[in-house]
Amino acid sequence: MMKKHLLSVVALLLSISAIGFEITIDQGLDKLTRMAVVPFQVEGNAVDVSSTITNDLRSSGQFEMIRPEHMLSLPTTPDEISYRDWRILETEYVVVGKSRVNDFGQLEVDFHVVEVNTERLIKSTRVTGAVELFVDVSHAISDSIFEHLTGTQSIFSTKVVYVLAIGRATQNPIFKLIKSDWDGGRQETLLETSQPLLSPNWSPDGRSVAYVSFEAGGSAIHVMNLDTRKVEVLASFEGVNSAPVYSPDGSQMAMTLSRSGNPEIYLMDMEERTLRQITDHHAIDTESSWAYDGESLLFTSDRSGSVQIYEVELDTLLTKRVTNHGAYNARPRMLPDNDHLVFVHRIDRVYHIAWQRIGGVTGPRILSSKVLDESPSISPNGAMLLYSTKENERGILAMVSVDGRIALRLPSTEGSVQEPAWSPFLPSFINLEDI
Repeated sequence: MMKKHLLSVVALLLSISAIGFEITIDQGLDKLTRMAVVPFQVEGNAVDVSSTITNDLRSSGQFEMIRPEHMLSLPTTPDEISYRDWRILETEYVVVGKSRVNDFGQLEVDFHVVEVNTERLIKSTRVTGAVELFVDVSHAISDSIFEHLTGTQSIFSTKVVYVLAIGRATQNPIFKLIKSDWDGGRQETLLETSQPLLSPNWSPDGRSVAYVSFEAGGSAIHVMNLDTRKVEVLASFEGVNSAPVYSPDGSQMAMTLSRSGNPEIYLMDMEERTLRQITDHHAIDTESSWAYDGESLLFTSDRSGSVQIYEVELDTLLTKRVTNHGAYNARPRMLPDNDHLVFVHRIDRVYHIAWQRIGGVTGPRILSSKVLDESPSISPNGAMLLYSTKENERGILAMVSVDGRIALRLPSTEGSVQEPAWSPFLPSFINLEDI
């Protein structure tokens, strides 16, 4: 098993190409695990998935991947591995494999993970999927390797949605709701409009995305079914309709409405479409998010005279203040342990992503380093945060590990990227079996 290192981070200055994005690893662990994914043997019309696997593992910030041009030999089976070659390169793990199209017309990949120091085969797996899903096959292999070596559930097969703004502050702006792989690959435009889009949020089953649109003039909350692309308007009351977020079981949606004259938090029953008002205060209450147990909501409010985060119990509506350090703490998101949260924290007019234990006496720990970091979204394994920030006057996406030791940037090739949301773990159409 790969050891976890607790020392300070260092710059890696590694970059990975992806469609529409270039992932740049700004910092990682001080001691990386050296690994080689040897180019796979390809039979017939199959695809070599090894480069995507290499990019996935490198971008985790935990592996130093040996480039093919530096490899002393190119084995494709464990029996062909010359351990002397890999010890010269100080390699800890070698991955070899073969890909082919089987008799059923599916892409079939056999891969093997070998530990160099012990000369031991530690994993052999066969992966099958539709030929056109070769990228999904690649990510599934990366997930399998990462999880086996680290003991942590992997995110390489997850998706993100975000808003891409092109020509903002011009006479003809374009706003797109984009879905992509976690690394920005395979971008797909879900919606294109001349009006702003805000606050995308995934349903727990990953089949729908809620968002706010201004297409009808005022704000309205919509839900798009990702299978059919059918769109339903959930809330278009007079005034504010914003910040939709699904409950952990998908049965309810929290949202901010000003239908009573003041922005308050409401719950909508997703089956009955009935509303229940949760907050009732003359201040602005907004940006709610769910506790992982579904029993309370975190939200942003200026009811104390400054912008702070509060928690309300849904059974009793008992409300308590959660943040007490600084004059601006907003956009809370609960971690899976139901005991810590991440949020936007302002220091001297600079906005950072911060981490804090609920009820803790110590102040927040700063995780990001730019001047306008916002909209944090937590990966489904609770290990990474996705957020938007500014670089060269453009909005880009960035990631940081919850412990602050790994940071990545995903600069877009066009427009300004904002409002990211990480998917839950999604159903897989890829089959893995030990061999």
